[in-house]
Amino acid sequence: MESNAVRQRARIDPTGRYTVQFHFDTAAGGGAKASRPVRMAQPHAGPGYGMHFPVKPGTEVLLGFIDGDPDRPIILGAIPNESAPSPVTASNARVNQIRTVSGIVVELDDYV
Repeated sequence: MESNAVRQRARIDPTGRYTVQFHFDTAAGGGAKASRPVRMAQPHAGPGYGMHFPVKPGTEVLLGFIDGDPDRPIILGAIPNESAPSPVTASNARVNQIRTVSGIVVELDDYV
């Protein structure tokens, strides 16, 4: 994800789209070489309602392409990795969890 250095948040345009930098794009220029605006799939969306958990700069995302068209990318989801691990691991595998960057946690324990 590309960022706005002043606020350290991912760059989001007025319609909620992001710019991404591809791992294979090794040219100098950073943001100047970023993608066109890319929408992010959401679990709930419609006219005047929906939900959106903004991703942070440096988040690794999975892209898909509508009808296989490389000019129509869409963010399918955020991918945990070594530098940004999943909040649910082997140590707490029975919980369902939402954890915000400020530390707010919503946790559902499915212990049966």
